[in-house]
Amino acid sequence: MFLGALTPADNAKFDLTKAKAELAASGISNRPFNLGFPSDFTLNGISFSTLAQKVQANLQAAGITVNLTGSPSRQRWPTTGPARAAGTLAVGT
Repeated sequence: MFLGALTPADNAKFDLTKAKAELAASGISNRPFNLGFPSDFTLNGISFSTLAQKVQANLQAAGITVNLTGSPSRQRWPTTGPARAAGTLAVGT
């Protein structure tokens, strides 16, 4: 995601067989969860909406249901007020 963070040799590898095996070994059944993200934020030309959809597709392939709950960054991560004072990380603001 961040340019230059990893060399091509160190990039994460997608191993669906291993992911399914690890999920089965965990004993956790398909428990859906929500993935919140700033829907109006782009980093290095990549939209966080696109990234969230890719994460959703990869996890769905392994048998995990992900509900995408994107919203504008200013709405989700306010730059002032109680949420900010409590230590909320404001991504992309």
